[in-house]
Amino acid sequence: MRERESMAAEVHDSIAQTLSFVKLRMPLLHEAIVAHDEPAALRYCADVRRAVTDAHAGLRELLTNFRAPVDPLGLSHALQSAIDEFESGTGIELEFADRAQGLVLSSLQDAQLFRIVQEALNNVAKHAQARHAWLTIARRDGGVEVIVEDDGRGVAPGQAGASETHYGIRIMQQRAAKLGGQIEIGQRAGGGTRVRAWVALDAQGRAAP
Repeated sequence: MRERESMAAEVHDSIAQTLSFVKLRMPLLHEAIVAHDEPAALRYCADVRRAVTDAHAGLRELLTNFRAPVDPLGLSHALQSAIDEFESGTGIELEFADRAQGLVLSSLQDAQLFRIVQEALNNVAKHAQARHAWLTIARRDGGVEVIVEDDGRGVAPGQAGASETHYGIRIMQQRAAKLGGQIEIGQRAGGGTRVRAWVALDAQGRAAP
């Protein structure tokens, strides 16, 4: 069962998220074609082509290694790349505050925290109807804290544990649990949604196994 859950999480992260991006882009491509807006149509077509290529590469990686690739430059660098892709793909402005510079995590910890952020941003893109988002990583309470916030429509009471739409939330919770951490999802002060992931650090400032 653990192997099946792990595979489901990897498929969700490496393929399902990319296909969700394609799903968001297709109506825009259709509108551009109907409006005879060739520059926009070509731009959206390029986005779809790139996303399908990424999905194919992710599937090949999954079948070959059964694990997602890890950015050799660490979590902060991987997050910056995710931010650039998020902003270009959604038009939502995303502010990144790295308050844990010099933090060194294992490859597994880097990958799990990155996937948590990726899923949180995917939910912002798909459900939040936000105009602005914030990503913060910091040392707090003897651990490393990652927060994703948006100024969108927020979550209703009890919604964070709901069904298919929030399958990704269950995966985030499982990923945090693998690191001995936790996920908190709720309303952001001022409106919108706040997702907080926290993982304990040992006495040397490393993420606990």
